Amino acid sequence: MNFADILRFYRRGAAERKVDQELTALLTAIEATKKGGQITVTMKIKPAKAGENETDIDIDVKATLPKVPLPTATFFLEAGKLSRTNPRQMDAFGDDEDRPGVTALDTKRLEGMANAMAAG
Repeated sequence: MNFADILRFYRRGAAERKVDQELTALLTAIEATKKGGQITVTMKIKPAKAGENETDIDIDVKATLPKVPLPTATFFLEAGKLSRTNPRQMDAFGDDEDRPGVTALDTKRLEGMANAMAAG
């Protein structure tokens, strides 16, 4: 029996499926990052404790995927604290104080929609 056969027959194809899963993940990551990675298949073979000619095999499959870096984000430093708002620029929309990331314009639109729905 060769290496490929062992992967195919090991636990009814569990090792072969694991190699396929890791390969798919690796290829997806390579496509996204344009960086390489690797798959390592480790096969430990030893005589079984019972039986005269039995052999135990343990298989481990690991993929080392290229890292996907997060894009840079710009923050502004003012009075020892970071902010997403540029202190030298007028705030055109302004965040809702109770809901960061929701602008005053968003709030007006939501209120308008709620009023329209209430009016029927």
